[in-house]
Amino acid sequence: KIDSIKRWNNTPIGLKLRHNNNYISFIFKYINLLSTQRVEYRYMLEGLNSEWNTPITNNVIHFGNLSPNRYNLRIQVLKNGVFNGVELNYPFTIKAPFWQTPAFIIFSLLFLILCVLFFIQYRIRKIKKERQNLQIIVQEKTKELLEKNSDLEINNRNKDRLISIIAHDLKTPFSGFLGLTSLLKEEGDSLDKEDIKSIAENMNKSANNLYYLL
Repeated sequence: KIDSIKRWNNTPIGLKLRHNNNYISFIFKYINLLSTQRVEYRYMLEGLNSEWNTPITNNVIHFGNLSPNRYNLRIQVLKNGVFNGVELNYPFTIKAPFWQTPAFIIFSLLFLILCVLFFIQYRIRKIKKERQNLQIIVQEKTKELLEKNSDLEINNRNKDRLISIIAHDLKTPFSGFLGLTSLLKEEGDSLDKEDIKSIAENMNKSANNLYYLL
């Protein structure tokens, strides 16, 4: 890209080159109609060099692999090794590739920030989802525990009821058995053979009932 072209020598003004068009050659000539004295040139490419090069007689300069930057080529004419006041300045620009431009860098940073924000939001949603799932699991486990506790309470009540029934059922034959043994202990000497036989039969019956219950 150029801004315009000089009329008398067709030199492009405001030259802007792409980053991969960074090999450039300059051809120049000092014209003096009043003198045929041989001249020398020295040049410095501002943006690349900070010192003048060694004077040359050749009028062609090559620059290769120039980095993206703004440059200004300065060429001075030397007569007998002394600068004669004639200097050429030619500014030009090597443009940076699009991935090195401020707009692309800003866009990349914004895109990176958006990616980070998206990832954070994704992680937050995922954590919330996992927390909800965990709460559901806890609620289900709590419900199961409550149901098991209810079953245990029912089983405990049934156990207590069973023990109560067993104790009640055992109490009656034991009472009879204890009564008969007390009778033998207290009145055994006064009892005849038939009474003792009857008491023994009743004790045997009570013992069988206890054994059956057990």
